[in-house]
Amino acid sequence: MLDLLVSNKLFWCISDLILSEYREVLGRSKFANIPRSQIEDLLESAAAAYHFRPSSTVSLSVHEPDNRFLECAEAARRTIWSRAINGISHGAGSSQVSSTVESY
Repeated sequence: MLDLLVSNKLFWCISDLILSEYREVLGRSKFANIPRSQIEDLLESAAAAYHFRPSSTVSLSVHEPDNRFLECAEAARRTIWSRAINGISHGAGSSQVSSTVESY
């Protein structure tokens, strides 16, 4: 999956809460065998990803922190569809998602 992100075949959607979760999880002792520089590179890449600010919460996952990923995915989906529709209605050929976007 990291190869897809690096090659821009997949774009990383993230929220501040997810980034905090990544920092907390990757700081656990079970990841001590991974060089800290690789963890820092991953976190730096995540911080540079497309940031979304979910406007709603969900409670679908039994593992509550996983709901942050669902919330972010929904915010990304809404934003991308909204911008695509606006691009079509305004005659634009394509629409870009800015690095930080508000959820619709």
